[in-house]
Amino acid sequence: MLSSSRKSLLSVALAAAFRPLSVSAATASVPEDIGLAATFDASLRSSEGRGRWTLHRPAPPIHAGLEKPDLVAKFLHPSCMSLKDQSSLKFAAAREKFARHATDTGSAEVQVAALTARINHLTEHMQTYRKDFHSRRGLVGLIERRKKHLKYLRRTDFERYGALISALGIADKPFSEPRYFK
Repeated sequence: MLSSSRKSLLSVALAAAFRPLSVSAATASVPEDIGLAATFDASLRSSEGRGRWTLHRPAPPIHAGLEKPDLVAKFLHPSCMSLKDQSSLKFAAAREKFARHATDTGSAEVQVAALTARINHLTEHMQTYRKDFHSRRGLVGLIERRKKHLKYLRRTDFERYGALISALGIADKPFSEPRYFK
């Protein structure tokens, strides 16, 4: 069953097929609700020697004065990013928070902050996927690396160490030396 708008479109197309040859260029009236336009082009000759009617969708109108900058902001918002991009933004924010200068990426505070962000991310992952033993091994490695950096920072500058663990919310656990170093 054809709808009424399709029937009228079909009637326009059929009427166009039987137009006389004298029509050079015309525009047929197509119902507005379906958004199509029919045009006759005499330069496109069919096998019978007549021109050809074509149906096409007209281009949407361009509104020159209306700009929507909020769409760009919505598109680039972190909620529209992938999880990998979201986590990399969190890691970068943790690095920037504890950096001593603009290009600081290697100080102990920055490394501990970056490791803490990665540890928190993996901890959330491990709460969901308890049997992911490969990620668990990586998490233990990250915790050990963070322990080494904290141990260095505690040994060299206790004030920076205290400020760092209070800002990151890490518990202050004294590090015990291994038995063979006594």
